[in-house]
Amino acid sequence: MSDMRHDHEALRALLASKKKARPKQRPWLDVETLPPLVGDDDQALGPEAVEWLLATQEKHKAIEAAGDVAPWLEAFEAQSARTFALAMLERWIASPQDAKDRFALTFAGLFGGDSIIDVLLPRIQGWCDQSRHKLAEYAADAIALLGSDRSLAALDALRTQFRRRYKNVGAAANRAFERAASKRGMSTDELGDLVMPTHGFDEEGTRLLEWQGAAVRVEIGVDCKLAFHGVDQDEGKDWKKLPASAPAEVHADVKAIAKDLRTTFKAQTQRLEQALVRSRRWPKARFEEVFLKHPIGRVFASRQVFGVYGKDGALLRCLRRYPNGILADAAGQIDDIEEPDLAFGFVHPLELGAEASTAWKEHFARAKTQQLFPQLERPVVLLEAAHENRRKIDVACGHKLSAGTFRGRAERLGWQRGSVVDAGGVPSFYKDFAESGVEVELEIEGYYISIDPMEQVELGAARFVRAGSIARGGYTYDVPGDDDPRVLRFGEVPSILYSEALADLRTMIGAALS
Repeated sequence: MSDMRHDHEALRALLASKKKARPKQRPWLDVETLPPLVGDDDQALGPEAVEWLLATQEKHKAIEAAGDVAPWLEAFEAQSARTFALAMLERWIASPQDAKDRFALTFAGLFGGDSIIDVLLPRIQGWCDQSRHKLAEYAADAIALLGSDRSLAALDALRTQFRRRYKNVGAAANRAFERAASKRGMSTDELGDLVMPTHGFDEEGTRLLEWQGAAVRVEIGVDCKLAFHGVDQDEGKDWKKLPASAPAEVHADVKAIAKDLRTTFKAQTQRLEQALVRSRRWPKARFEEVFLKHPIGRVFASRQVFGVYGKDGALLRCLRRYPNGILADAAGQIDDIEEPDLAFGFVHPLELGAEASTAWKEHFARAKTQQLFPQLERPVVLLEAAHENRRKIDVACGHKLSAGTFRGRAERLGWQRGSVVDAGGVPSFYKDFAESGVEVELEIEGYYISIDPMEQVELGAARFVRAGSIARGGYTYDVPGDDDPRVLRFGEVPSILYSEALADLRTMIGAALS
């Protein structure tokens, strides 16, 4: 607003010119006992003004500022607005958490600051498990209102975690993440790299914790666990656990850090495995920033194999980050990566070939290092030249198995059900290779929503289709045939996606994999 010193006067005038509005009475909401909302004139709004704000926002269904509320967003002193919003959120959480009261989440997102992330994230999974999916979606939308890097990191984790199950939550997080990326003029991949959390650790993976008369340096190990090193008079001492002499609050901090790291590694593992499947490449400068100078990324650089690609996209060689920080191949040959125009990416075993794959497997076995996500052990299915013009994948055609077995295998591999049609039938399952422009559609007979896990289903043909080209929803039957223009020839599909899809189908039917 142009003159923020007159916000209270303008609001009082507004209230005088309109019919007074009060929010619906709720046992958990007592305006008189909420912390005051203070303007920049150091005067608190009266109860009627607060009631008008709440009632106006209450009528707005979306998790965003209502049109009449938006002009007042900058009218309040920040700390008072934060205290007010957090108090309302706390009272709502202590209530039955009616979705109709979602305006409490909106105020939390508008004014509560990053502290609401710690309040809402643990509850989102719980709401999903309780089939309160809308609450989880609203919470994701509230986190999106924050707009901070930490909130974007939380959204990135949510859109990955709920990409297949509880998709409305993942979709809400993804929409907000895409908006943020567009606003910054970058891709969602680039924004995901940018907001990968550091949790206060430096590029060497260390963080100093100090208390009265002592300190320790905490390090994120290649095993994703914390190690502790003495400083000052304890220089040279190392511990696997925080020394018992540290104060209780420091122990609590370390426990919280370890929990945050577990959450981050889980989210980043899922995100970066998708980068392998989609053959994502990082220019040299970005590779160094994301994987050599980032406390989380450097762990991935130590436990996965990177391909070094030339300007033409050809694989030149492979490397990993050794524990001493050097980059070297499986035999220990140091790689200075000094050539211009290099790009880096997680190498797929299809690119490596049998001999190089074996060498890297033996290397990691000697180093007693397990990969964070399956890479070298991924099955490889090569496309025969004679099959490049084919459109139908028949590897699973006619195979029968129990509905429970099929669903368990399919969902573990990232497949999800398609449309639900008459009588609850599900004619297909599909897998979306995120941001690759390709989906795989698998026909299935005999599957329906409430099916007994022991009942048998029969798998049919699978086809590669252009991402987003298939209509899915309630009573929407859109399963493409061989001649459908949306169906891709095998030769049009990236070789790695072809390999991944065929390997999935073979796993579903229990076929032997190479």
